[in-house]
Amino acid sequence: MTQLFPSLPSTGGRPLQHVKTLTGLSRRRLSVEDVLDLIENRQIKWAWNIARKDAARPELRFWRDSLLNYFVRESGAGEPSSLSEEIPIEHVIANILPRCAAPHSPASVIRAADLSQRFLCCSNHILGLVRDGELKSAGPLQANVATAIRYHNAYEFLQRRCLTL
Repeated sequence: MTQLFPSLPSTGGRPLQHVKTLTGLSRRRLSVEDVLDLIENRQIKWAWNIARKDAARPELRFWRDSLLNYFVRESGAGEPSSLSEEIPIEHVIANILPRCAAPHSPASVIRAADLSQRFLCCSNHILGLVRDGELKSAGPLQANVATAIRYHNAYEFLQRRCLTL
């Protein structure tokens, strides 16, 4: 499957992909509405909207394996792997977030910079989500101090914002 799309390696790489990956690699010209229809019709299994509250447009992110399956179906190159389509959300989120020894512990945190890399957004977007109450920092927001996001809260954010459940 990944031989068709060498730019999306099967190991390593980022587990989430930006909507531009979908629109750039698709054989079709896709608008935002087309992409939302693909999600609604379950042609793409795992998608999230990480936009801030009251945002004018969605900030769509896709699990890489879901995009690979969509591209295989779109190209007619064979049957996509049903494995990634059947995985429970807990496993998908565990694949997106960094490994954590005690994910439910209040002491478990993710650096905001790491979370922004995993969500493919800028660190200001993560800080905006904290200000909106969507994510919770482990301490007060301070200038020139790295922000830590509670791991369990980031996990719950992905559960809430999943568009395909």
